[in-house]
Amino acid sequence: MRYLLLLVVLFSFASVRAQKVDVDDGLVTVDGTPYCKLVKKDCKLGLCDFSVQTLDGTEIAFIKWREYNDKDKQMQSNPNGRVLFYDWTFLGTGAKCETDQISAKNVAKILVDGPLMKDGVLNPDGEKKIVLVNGMRHSERMKVLNATIIIIQN
Repeated sequence: MRYLLLLVVLFSFASVRAQKVDVDDGLVTVDGTPYCKLVKKDCKLGLCDFSVQTLDGTEIAFIKWREYNDKDKQMQSNPNGRVLFYDWTFLGTGAKCETDQISAKNVAKILVDGPLMKDGVLNPDGEKKIVLVNGMRHSERMKVLNATIIIIQN
């Protein structure tokens, strides 16, 4: 009985804390409240770049989809080892990071979890958190894959 009560308490805390994040026609909402805009740009083959904007339309970040081939990711369903990722650039600071998410909803969740916005304006602490948590692992991996080995003989 004690364990059942503990589970009920834990689930009630989890449901209170969970936020419903949606993207509809470029508007990101959290529990039905407008949060920011995520405007699709330059879509190709179902993949789109995004402009992150405040509710008044001020652009604060640009998210561009990119790809590379990684031999370690090759498998029957992905014979070229294609890796898709998003390259984020925050326009005010020039800070950059990369994420694996390739859907508007997943990008919106990152924005909200940051939180990138606070009281309708850019939250610098949220921007720093997004950059620090995600890093630049795809760029680092591409450097490793394209590394040129130079042998210098004396």
